[in-house]
Amino acid sequence: MPFTQDNQKNLKVCQGCNEHCHLGARIEKENVIDTNNKTTIYERIYPTLNGHLITSYIDRFGKKRDTVLEIVNGIFVATGYKVTNEMKQFMLEQQQERAYKIAKLCDNYKTR
Repeated sequence: MPFTQDNQKNLKVCQGCNEHCHLGARIEKENVIDTNNKTTIYERIYPTLNGHLITSYIDRFGKKRDTVLEIVNGIFVATGYKVTNEMKQFMLEQQQERAYKIAKLCDNYKTR
């Protein structure tokens, strides 16, 4: 049978069990106003499985891994660089890819 993606039925879903969880990513945004009326904008990007935020998971070696990519006032905390719209889209795609990897660690995931 030749490769085909005409129906695109295996995209953005986990195939590890009968649930077929949707793989995604989401930005959680929070505006915090301090006592000096200064607003700090927090954007946290997480992978999602069936719409549920995955804030952490246990990797295949038994180590707990946090998943958040945090942006504060437009600056990516991990690097200190300003985040463009293109970079934010890339970060969302990376978190969706992480959701795919995390799904394979689910207790219900069955290997074929």
